Amino acid sequence: GMPVVLRHTNICTELGITNGATGFLRKLNTCIDDNGLTYCTSALVEFPDSKVHLSNLPPCYFPI
Repeated sequence: GMPVVLRHTNICTELGITNGATGFLRKLNTCIDDNGLTYCTSALVEFPDSKVHLSNLPPCYFPI
């Protein structure tokens, strides 16, 4: 996936999801609105250096 840098406030410092954390884009979740336009609702990012383990997701994956 494409390399990404989290440019937001610290989401969870204990798990390593912090401003400046680097990761890889793994999936974009999209929707189509009433006008037929597709837009992104969330991004699934793998942060290899994090301690994230969410149910139903691979280790180190975090939805943004």
